[in-house]
Amino acid sequence: MNVLFGEYHPRQQQSLTTYHYFGEIQPEEVRFIFKPKRKISCTVKLFNGSDTGYLAFKVNDDANANLYHVEPNVGVIKPWSTCQVQFTRKAQDVMPPPNEIAKETFLLQRAWYSEDISVKAVSNMFLRGHENVNVRKLKVVLEEELKVKVSRFIKSMMSKIAKLNCFKTPKVKE
Repeated sequence: MNVLFGEYHPRQQQSLTTYHYFGEIQPEEVRFIFKPKRKISCTVKLFNGSDTGYLAFKVNDDANANLYHVEPNVGVIKPWSTCQVQFTRKAQDVMPPPNEIAKETFLLQRAWYSEDISVKAVSNMFLRGHENVNVRKLKVVLEEELKVKVSRFIKSMMSKIAKLNCFKTPKVKE
């Protein structure tokens, strides 16, 4: 599911400081399928649907730095372009309890620029603060591999049952 933030009208003449649109994020969360003793990854796509604005972003992973690696964690997305951000979780022997996972989030900061800027300038800009920064929390979801397989199997079987029910001929009352 795509998420749009605010309104965006690309054909209207607006200054970048009046944009309420900060791009699309797909998916809306950082979702992993847990596999014991293996690194696991998830990709989140950031899309800039602007005609003229450059969308600077930074993913803050300070709270989770010992558990995650994010690449790239800072960048600039050109107009009508997409950036794929890779989240990698380090290998763990056992799945953490749900209450620990519920606390895990990433902060995605985004701001508009009228021209292309360097990644170093973006990083410094977010450190110093910027007047028009949009902050979005990305929730971490960690699922067990077996539950995912069972869920897919159940959906597949329900689909097959539904197809079989479509071919039944209705009984005619005499």
